[in-house]
Amino acid sequence: MNSRRLRHSLLALPALAAALTLVACSAGGGSESAGSMDAPAAGPAEAGGDAAALDKGNAFSTASGGRADGAAVDSVDPATDYAQSYVISTGSVGYRSKDVATTRFDVQAVIDAHGGRTDEEKSESDDEGGLLRSRIVFRVPVKEFGDAMAELDKLEGKTSSSTSSEDVTTQVIDTDVRVKSQERSIERIQILFSRAQNIRDIMAIETQLRQREADLDSLKQQQAWLKGQTSWSTITVNLQRLPAKKVVKDDKDSGFLAGLTTGWHGLKKVTLGLATFVGAALPFAVVLLILGIPAWLFVRRSRRGTTPAEPAPAES
Repeated sequence: MNSRRLRHSLLALPALAAALTLVACSAGGGSESAGSMDAPAAGPAEAGGDAAALDKGNAFSTASGGRADGAAVDSVDPATDYAQSYVISTGSVGYRSKDVATTRFDVQAVIDAHGGRTDEEKSESDDEGGLLRSRIVFRVPVKEFGDAMAELDKLEGKTSSSTSSEDVTTQVIDTDVRVKSQERSIERIQILFSRAQNIRDIMAIETQLRQREADLDSLKQQQAWLKGQTSWSTITVNLQRLPAKKVVKDDKDSGFLAGLTTGWHGLKKVTLGLATFVGAALPFAVVLLILGIPAWLFVRRSRRGTTPAEPAPAES
């Protein structure tokens, strides 16, 4: 009887050793995690079950979110299509205009025509409420980015324009794979947690579980950011009002020659004014002459006809 028990114990040792080794690998090779798994050795059947649970899809060392060598390809979901490329496109356009509000309206019309939206806007106005300058951040669908930039380049007052693109296909694939692997790792740890039989094992597994859940949240945030950047392109528009033209007075306009020049220009203006007045009065003068001379002659003759004759001198 004792020899049978000894034989069964010896047969259980390899399975138990395999389970402990896999637990240590799943925890990133840390000695603390491996030590915490030494206690719950409940027999050959349970040890073999833990080994099978840990061996399922154990492609990543996810205690720190990293990858095991050569395991990333095996963890990629075959149903996921990575044939397309993922590109982050950004653009910037600058304008200078006398009427910033009108240019702002024209820019918004272009963005709306391509299904875009306004993400951020900062503006500055003068004392009268008119726009002095404005900075707007627009988001447009990736497929509309090129056409939107081409139309913005055609607007009046454009002073600058630039675009840039970054291929992040590798980052997208890497992040997706790490998220899926981290989720599988958490499932394996939850299985071990449900089988833990003492406080030491529960605390050790719970610590690993919290760490990996935090790593998974970080990866999902990175995944969401990449998805947003590769689905919507960013266009930054800067608007500025043209400064009013200032008349600069030349201090050199003084002295005899400057006075002579000023007097000559004044004389020309006076002469031009008199000529303009004479030209305007000439038609009236002609009409007055045509009508006035006959009237004057008529009045003169009338006065002669009505003048009384002088009396003859009396004879003495």
